[in-house]
Amino acid sequence: FPLSRPYTIAFETTDAVENFIVRLGTDTGLLGLGAASPEAMVTGETVEACAAALSPERLTWLDGRSLEDLGKLAEEVRRSLGATPAAQAAVDMALHDLEARRAGVPLVERLGRRHHRLPTSITIGIMPLEATLREATEYLERGFRVLKLKLGSTPEEDVERTLRLREHVGAAVRIRVDMNQACSGP
Repeated sequence: FPLSRPYTIAFETTDAVENFIVRLGTDTGLLGLGAASPEAMVTGETVEACAAALSPERLTWLDGRSLEDLGKLAEEVRRSLGATPAAQAAVDMALHDLEARRAGVPLVERLGRRHHRLPTSITIGIMPLEATLREATEYLERGFRVLKLKLGSTPEEDVERTLRLREHVGAAVRIRVDMNQACSGP
């Protein structure tokens, strides 16, 4: 998927992500969806390993299975795909989505919704201060109230960007800072 704009973190600039969409269907025409976002640096799972785990021939064990015992199916997914956590999550999501559709309720309700609104953040990558402030302004205009700021320049630049961003957006906006691989040690 191409990103609407590239972003930079401590070790790279990203302009697209590789994801997998899993579609599981029933003989009655229902369709459950799941998504996998493998990242070798985070989980050790490569895109190639995820693709192999999600290949149709590797998922034939699901053919003809019933959703009546979703817990057992989910456990089999965990055992079968445990070495590929993104693939495992995608199949698990698709099965749960399928079961919720079969029951005629949104998945969030089936899982026991606790919140009706959940604030989400949008990421500002590593960039010069003025670009950071422009991007923050754009995101605030789009309605975001939680900003995730990637750090990883020099400590002095990171502190300056964070402090200036706080001054720029005010106290009502949450700022999350993310060092990722820019930080070494505990």
